[in-house]
Amino acid sequence: MERWRAFRKVAAAIMFFSIIQAPLSAKKKNEKSAPKVVTLALPERKNVSFFGSIDSRVMSLVEYGSPESLREAYSLIRRNNSAYSDAERVLIYIIEAFFELCWQRERIPGFASVNVDDLKANPYVGPVMFAYDGVYDTSAGVSDFFSFILPSLVLAGSSSRDDYYADAESALSAALEKSPGSVIANYLYGVLCRRTGRDEDAVAFFRKAEKAGTFEVSFALASSLYGLGRYDEAWKISSALVSSEPYDRNVLKLCAENSFALGNLDDAEEFVAKVLQQEPDNASYMLFRARILMEKGDNIRAASILDVYARTDSKSRDYLLLRSKIQKDWNRNVRAATTTIETALALYPDDPEVMLAAARLASDTGGRVLGLSAGDLAAMILSMRPDDPDARRIQVGDFVQRRMWSDAYPLSAAIVSGEKCGKADVFAHIKICLALGKSDEAWNLVTEIYGENPSDEDNIQSYLTVLVAMSKRAEATELIGKLLASGSPKMKSFAYYQKSFIDKAEDQILNDLRLSLTSNPRNKDSLFKLYQIYYRKKEFRKAQYYLKQVVALSPTDEELLSLNASLDLLLKGDSK
Repeated sequence: MERWRAFRKVAAAIMFFSIIQAPLSAKKKNEKSAPKVVTLALPERKNVSFFGSIDSRVMSLVEYGSPESLREAYSLIRRNNSAYSDAERVLIYIIEAFFELCWQRERIPGFASVNVDDLKANPYVGPVMFAYDGVYDTSAGVSDFFSFILPSLVLAGSSSRDDYYADAESALSAALEKSPGSVIANYLYGVLCRRTGRDEDAVAFFRKAEKAGTFEVSFALASSLYGLGRYDEAWKISSALVSSEPYDRNVLKLCAENSFALGNLDDAEEFVAKVLQQEPDNASYMLFRARILMEKGDNIRAASILDVYARTDSKSRDYLLLRSKIQKDWNRNVRAATTTIETALALYPDDPEVMLAAARLASDTGGRVLGLSAGDLAAMILSMRPDDPDARRIQVGDFVQRRMWSDAYPLSAAIVSGEKCGKADVFAHIKICLALGKSDEAWNLVTEIYGENPSDEDNIQSYLTVLVAMSKRAEATELIGKLLASGSPKMKSFAYYQKSFIDKAEDQILNDLRLSLTSNPRNKDSLFKLYQIYYRKKEFRKAQYYLKQVVALSPTDEELLSLNASLDLLLKGDSK
């Protein structure tokens, strides 16, 4: 490589002096004839018109750079190898590079390579040779479309370096100024945008190159759309790709991840299985399969996969996160789940995903991880990733749990107004609005979501909650009657609980709550309200009877544990 660079420098120096010699000698003869010097110098720029002998139609086809246009260009200049001019040989070499580096699945029927070893010093051959070697070369010394585009071929052939991205962006911009519709230029610019984390820009460039119908452009476009969370659009493309390329590993992986993101768990599991058939030792996809099974509720098979995985690696980040989740959700062992996530935090202390899993665990259980609450952990994540939506949700939940409604409101409002707002976000914001007396805002939100699907149980619960909170007794009573007549046990329990806020007499309220527990003995809201009633009545043993049942359902909730400890002290005092 060093000998090649030295040769390039010598050749460039010879070309430079041959170009400037005539104008310099002319200047010595006549110092005042500056216009003549300019006129004489222009013809010496032979590299600008290096392809001047080739038909402009051929040049336009190669600049366009799609497989179809390149095949047509080759067919127009193809002849016996001995008859090719230097310009034609270089152009064929460029065509071949476009196929080998960018359009690897495409072919030119009857294509015959040309030898360009004697043209290594050519300003178009060198950048291509360097691109094959993973090097971005900027020494062409000319300023036409090919001099701008050829060095950037390295983007398609190598991803090991990034020190040339700024130069590549400038060159590709210049190339597109000369040929805005070029498929090859738009594709390479899209690749550059993906590498630099600009998927939105990448999509725009890939869309312009999409008309070529190449696998590479379609796959890159689908990947960018997936990266942007535009899963439906990504699936439309990736599902078409897997139909034509059913064994391509990268396509199978994209389809697996896309299916999972869309909630199509059966499809996701099928694609993951196909990946593992080709890559049986792919550890990340073993864990991906376990994750899918957990989402499907097949925890026995998921746990078996995790057990097998742990024999070779029990410290993997993803393994620890999944193990903690299955311990909490399936084994119902919060202590074990906490220990596992604390191990993950010790091994990966600055990993936002580990912190997020710890924050979720603390939020779900009301406990602490390494002495940190859900809110503490969420704040740490937001210090690293200020726009992290999951961390914001956890922080809102922490504020709600601590009844810090004013702190929760602006964060919740921002989530609800965002593009990725879910139903749970709306329900949480409605609860916050009611606590702050913002009844109109709560009403507007709940009527919209209830109107979209009035048979959805979550929608019904939120709607009834708002009706009761706003003292719309007639509408609330009518809906409660319907739920008690034909609702599920869960909905009947909820209806009786809401009825307890409408009834005035204490006996009737207590009866509502007991009926609520008859339908669902694990209704935490009804249990906690009974605790509150008996606590106010100073019937502390009855109060603790119900509070202990709430604690049993949330054994790590610090607030509940504190309330129970206070009751213990009161009861001990009474016994004295």
